This record gives sequence, C-alpha cells and structure tokens, in this order.
Amino acid sequence: MFYAVLLWAGLILLIISDALADFWITKKYVAFVLLFPASHIFLISSLILAGVREARSGGAFAVSEILHGFTYLFPVLFACVYFLARLLLYTKKSGEQEISLRLRIMMGGRRVLLLSLLNTAVQIPLCILLYSLCERAGVERGVWIADLVTAFLLLNILSYGSAIKIFFTSKRVGVGKRILLLLFMWIPPVNIITVLVCASAAKKEYRHECMLCEVKKERGGQNLCRTKYPILLVHGIGFADNKIWNYWGRIPKMLSENGAEIYYGEQQAFGTIESNAKELRKRVLGILGECECEKVNIIAHSKGGLDTRHMISALNMEDKIASLTTISTPHRGSELVDIIDKLPDKLYAALCGAVNWYSRLIGDKNPDTYHAVKQLSPAYAAQFNEKYKDSGKVYYQSYAAEMNGIASDFKLGIFYAVLKLMSGANDGMVSVESAKWGVFKGSISSKSNIGVSHIQSIDVLQEDYEGFDIFEKYFEMVVELKKMGF
Repeated sequence: MFYAVLLWAGLILLIISDALADFWITKKYVAFVLLFPASHIFLISSLILAGVREARSGGAFAVSEILHGFTYLFPVLFACVYFLARLLLYTKKSGEQEISLRLRIMMGGRRVLLLSLLNTAVQIPLCILLYSLCERAGVERGVWIADLVTAFLLLNILSYGSAIKIFFTSKRVGVGKRILLLLFMWIPPVNIITVLVCASAAKKEYRHECMLCEVKKERGGQNLCRTKYPILLVHGIGFADNKIWNYWGRIPKMLSENGAEIYYGEQQAFGTIESNAKELRKRVLGILGECECEKVNIIAHSKGGLDTRHMISALNMEDKIASLTTISTPHRGSELVDIIDKLPDKLYAALCGAVNWYSRLIGDKNPDTYHAVKQLSPAYAAQFNEKYKDSGKVYYQSYAAEMNGIASDFKLGIFYAVLKLMSGANDGMVSVESAKWGVFKGSISSKSNIGVSHIQSIDVLQEDYEGFDIFEKYFEMVVELKKMGF
C-alpha cells in the first residue's frame, strides 16, 4: 500500500513538476535562483537525513532506516533531478514566430549555457559562505566536499551539454569556431570565452533566421523570381553538382520558393574550358527541350563563367542564351596561376595527377587539371578574350566579391594577401578588376567591413555572415533579370 501511494505521488509530482519546470525555465530569473539549490542535492538530502536521524533515534542509521529516510526526500530529490534534466533538454518555445526545431534546440542550449555559467560564477562566494556555516553547524567535511564535487559535476554537465547542442545545431558557428570549441572547451577559463563567442553567434543566427522567416511570409506566393526563361546555375572549378552537398548551398531552394525554375550545368569539375563548354551546350539544349522554352538565363561562378562564354561564342549558342551573369569569374585571369606556373613541371604534373584521381571520385570522366588550371592565367585570358567576342544577342553582367582582410575567410587568407599585393582588391582567388565583364554590377561585400570571399559568395558552406545576406543578393539579382524581361 505504501509503495502504491508513493507511485501515485510520483505521477502527480511528475505532472506538477513538468508544469512548474516549464514556468521556471521560461522565466530565466526564476530558473537562475532555483539552479543553486537544485545543484546542491547532496547537501540538502544529507541535512534532511541528518534531521530525520536526530528525530528518530539520535544514533546511527540502519539500512532500513536509511531507505525509510529517503522516502522523506523523494519530493525534494525528484524535483531537483527533474528540474536539472529539463534544463538540459530545454528547447526555446516558438512564441509569436514559428521557428524550426533546430533553432529551438540551439536557443534553448544558449539560454541554459549562459544560465549555468552565470550561476557558477555566483556560486563561488555563496559556496564559501555555505560551507563555512556547515562546518560551524557540525556537518562533516566529507559531506560538503562531496556536495561541492556533485554541484561542480552537475553544472559542468549543463554547460557542456548546452554547448554541444549549439555545436550540432548552429550554422553560423562555423568550422573555425567549432575547432576552437573542441580544443578549448575543456580548459578553464579559456573555455568561457570560447563558449560565449559561440553563444553570441547563435543569437545572431536566430535573429537572422527570424528575419528570413518574416521575409518569406511577406513574399510567399508572389513568385517574384519567376523569370521568363529558366535559370541555369553553372559551377566553378573543383566542384561538381552534387545532390548531397549543393555547390550553391541554400540559394537554389530560396529562388525556387520564390518562383524561379532552377537547373544545374553538370559539367566536369576539372574539365578544360572547351570540354566543359561542349557539355554545357548539350545541357542547355536538353533543358530547352524539357521546358519547351526558347532561351535560358545563366548564372555562373568562377571558371563556370569562362566555360559559358566559350559555349556562347564558339559553339553558336547565342540564340539560346538570354543573359549571362558571372560571379567572381577570372575574365582576365588570376595572378595566383602565374605563381603555380613557376613550379617545376614534373611536380606540377604530379599534383595534377593526384587532383585528377580525386575528380574521378566526384564524377569527372575525363579530368584535365593540368590544362584547366593553366587556362586561368592572365596570359591565356588575354588570348581567350581576343578570340571569343561577346554576342550582341546576349545580355552580359558581372559581380565581383571582395574580402577586406584575412579575417574575411581564413581558408583563403594567404591567397588574399598575395593577390592583394599583386592585383589589389580581391576575394582570395580573383581580383575585382578581373571579375568585371559586360555591365559590372559592383562588388559583393558585407556591411561589417569583413568582406566576402570567393567561396562565401555562393553559400557553398551554408553559413551566415554578419552584415551580409547571401539570399537577398541573389534574390535582387534574379528579380532584376525578371524586370528586364529575361
């Protein structure tokens, strides 16, 4: 009978605790106050048991008495454990804006992370006071030492568990921050700075995603990106149109949601300009037959712009292309290739052989890295531009990307610094001057004075950057093509 009552009491406590825990956690100041006693389960339970022991016999506990004593503690222990577990599993509520489960988990982790860090800082002086009082009251030193260890472990579980939630759910916490988090999250006090940086990135990501959600609601159903002709996205060197990892990141989905009809070039990653142009010609003709339209709009990145220009001018495709928009395309070559040309030919050929092996793994049938890279040199670009003139039947426009320092993208930092000395403003791979072609629409950069790199200009890493909205840039690009009748 006693255990049946205890079971029912537990179920009632579960219901009450669930409601209270939700309220406690949502009200962060209440959660902050309650976290202190909740983390000191060991000391609280010991004091209650000591009181029970003194009331019952004043002597040592028998095993049966200890078990009986813990029945008095059941509500306290249950509430504390459940509260801590709910903190660890807490996800932010949607509120007025409908946010994804990923964002709710991320922001829940951020709140609990900051809560546990702040509570740890406040507990240091409070614990010194508490344990001095315990010692005066005759509580054994082993008890409050064990409680100190327990509190430390519980708060660390909350902190690290919350940091891991941010680690796996945040997109703005990029590769660099993730590496720092893995390296330093175990080393105090450096770990505090690291997790605070990640928490800050998570907050900015949440605000950005909420803004995108609002924009999506406002534009929903208007088909603002539905152009007259479908859009063909043409990738650059070193990548393939992979369904698992999209070269263009989240951009195609955003454009499709706003009415755009999207196709991919599907040319080789390390093919020469000539071979890729032939593949693009075949692809364009296939799209025209599939969608029963007269032309396509092409948005090409990096070397993809040269592949497309060759297709238009050398393969008689000017009647099939309405517009060509190039992004960070080395129309006048890249001086970085001149540096590569200084390598011994045997070494260069060996490196190209290794790259060819990799390119076959990602789908290339006849990779030719040796010549594909050399075709990006300024000397070859001069010959190419002289030989293949633009067609008057196609609208040409271009965008550059511009880094404002090594901090823009550490992956391309060295290349940026070298190219800066040789050619001035650049994106880590292509100079702004080289990217200009046709109607130049300006440089893609960010308001935060960090800039945008060659890779960041296409969202391949699917990361958000402060002061730069990749979606808005491509949205404006396509909307403008639509207004021009393309």
